[in-house]
Amino acid sequence: DHLDNNRKDLHNNRQLNLVESKIRRSARYFKSNGKLDADWNYKRDQLRLMVE
Repeated sequence: DHLDNNRKDLHNNRQLNLVESKIRRSARYFKSNGKLDADWNYKRDQLRLMVE
């Protein structure tokens, strides 16, 4: 992982936190409207497998 190898990369770490926060907020919205399963949960490791 890039952030594991580059601990001082604060900019990308901050951006990743912002994107993950947006994902969690969106998931909360879609769960409340019934567009997303209630048991769905964001996991960074599983997402990495889906993207690769």
